[in-house]
Amino acid sequence: MRSASRRRTTKQSTKEGTKLTLKKKGGTFALMGVVSLALLIGVLTNIGVQSQQGKANSQAQPTAKGLSSDDEATPIVNSTSQNVGDEKRENKNRRHNHGGLDVAESPGDSTEVVVSSESSMPDFPFKLSDLVVEGTVTDSNAFLSADRTGVYSEYTVAVSDLIKSPADSTVRKHDSITAERFGGRVRFPSGQIVRYKVIGRGSPVKNTKYIFFLRKVDADSYLILTAYELRGNQAFALDGSRVNRGRGDWPFDKHNGQDLTSFKKNLDKAFKGESNETYKVY
Repeated sequence: MRSASRRRTTKQSTKEGTKLTLKKKGGTFALMGVVSLALLIGVLTNIGVQSQQGKANSQAQPTAKGLSSDDEATPIVNSTSQNVGDEKRENKNRRHNHGGLDVAESPGDSTEVVVSSESSMPDFPFKLSDLVVEGTVTDSNAFLSADRTGVYSEYTVAVSDLIKSPADSTVRKHDSITAERFGGRVRFPSGQIVRYKVIGRGSPVKNTKYIFFLRKVDADSYLILTAYELRGNQAFALDGSRVNRGRGDWPFDKHNGQDLTSFKKNLDKAFKGESNETYKVY
């Protein structure tokens, strides 16, 4: 990997704000840290940073509630936060170094920084998952990487059912596990709060039940690949157009509002046929 000193940054104005793209000679530079972790499992590639501002347009109106609850669910960390003396947390923070973000106050009314990704995965990514569980989010917290170039959020999940679990897994029903996801909200000394996120990826809501597709990243943490909220007798995707202002064509979208019986039948069918599961990553 070439050193940071050989990166070349281009800046391009857009209607929604300013788009920054890190490039190298011969192609687009793949950022490291938590993003490279996702690259290893084929989830994220070719990223840029886009600052978005302003109110949602008419296309967003059908998903306004989803956007609002998603923003509110995203945990907040103070920009001055320190974890000195907590060796376990310091190690996790270092694992998220080289995240490619400029964690700083945004000019004007900008309140969101979006990491764009050109990738796709199936609606039920069993093959990519080390663990698939049904569980309720009981707590959430955001953290900064040690070098202040990354933001990540951790969610405590109380497991109520195991759907896919390796034979050597120590996770059992009624255990609590830690699931993490790139992004979070940062509060600056001025009071401004800026959200950092991956396009089309949502934040799990506390006291809400989901089916989580998870990839193990260290001894006691899992990366959230995707998830589905179980609300009443319906299922709703955590990710996709619902949290992307109604834009895009996501494989998860077809399950929004699906009755729970049909959803679980689809889930079971996908699990039994996971050896034939196909997916594409750009």
